[in-house]
Amino acid sequence: MTSDPGGRGRGPRRWLRPGTHAWKLPAGATRPQKVLGPLPGPAQPSTDGSDTTDATRVGPVQDPADSPTLPQRRLGPLPKSASPVAADPADEPTIGLRLHRPPQPGPEPTADATATQAPRRDVPVPAATEEPVQEPAPAAPQRRTQRWLVAIRELVLVVVIAMLLSFVIKTFLLQPFWIPSESMEPALVPGDRVVVSKLTPGPFDLHRGDVVVFDDPDNWLGDEGSAPNPGPVQKLLEFVGLYPAGDNHLIKRVIGMPGDHVTCCDSAGKITINGVAITEPYLAAGTKPSLTRFDITVPAGRIWVMGDNRGDSGDSRYHDDGSGATGSVPIKDVTGRADAVVWPLDRITWLGNYSATFAKVPSH
Repeated sequence: MTSDPGGRGRGPRRWLRPGTHAWKLPAGATRPQKVLGPLPGPAQPSTDGSDTTDATRVGPVQDPADSPTLPQRRLGPLPKSASPVAADPADEPTIGLRLHRPPQPGPEPTADATATQAPRRDVPVPAATEEPVQEPAPAAPQRRTQRWLVAIRELVLVVVIAMLLSFVIKTFLLQPFWIPSESMEPALVPGDRVVVSKLTPGPFDLHRGDVVVFDDPDNWLGDEGSAPNPGPVQKLLEFVGLYPAGDNHLIKRVIGMPGDHVTCCDSAGKITINGVAITEPYLAAGTKPSLTRFDITVPAGRIWVMGDNRGDSGDSRYHDDGSGATGSVPIKDVTGRADAVVWPLDRITWLGNYSATFAKVPSH
């Protein structure tokens, strides 16, 4: 036993020789025997005739009961496939044992080696996901057929919705009409498209000076030439509001309301309503208010209408018997009031009722 010559603070170091133990046996005790199993191979008979195949005893044989303080170490037999390993001369002699040496500690890693060592990264393992089963794509002709069917279905749906909306708008709100004649010049010329409000008469009342569209009350169009009979397609489009009507309608300006006394003309050549002469700014320059003299009272529920082109308009004057009953138009036949010219683009304008012209006319 020696002390640490380096003086590093460690205790005394024990040096043991092979075959020795680091403890002392008590007084009167002997070293326990080692019982070794038989070596692989055929059994060798002893010289005295006894069987030695079960064990080979090395050292003095002593009864285990004589050494109560130290237990015996028993080693089982080696496997038959194992071969004896030669003992290290520096170790304790053994018979047919494979000795296990603890690994010798190597040099401690330096600071530089520790610094250069790459850090360990835990790579996450993605969870196993079940891929959806993809159905085989249809063939190219089948895909094209499906696209055509979808396109046709959407087109039909759009057309149906457009027709329904047009029908609702045409029935309750607005309806387009086209102008076929010169009876309303200069305000309206042939080929103009006008938008007619279906809310007048109805929620809104008619007034003198309004331009109105109405059904032919008593074959008035026969005097100006019969319009051609439209085909079924044109009738359908006209019914839903996609085609401007006008073949069986007329457009005129309201001059007298129910009960009004309308006469033509006074000493100045003007029309009078309820005794008040009016100046009509919507007439073309140089146009006389009327070439035909009349004196009527508008019946209840009817209106007296005249065209702005007084020399070329088959209006109430030319269809009356002098009483005002046959030349006037029933209010129930009025389709609506024309509010604006929407086509052609260079003629887009609002159609006023010239309320100032009739502002001084008293009620009947």
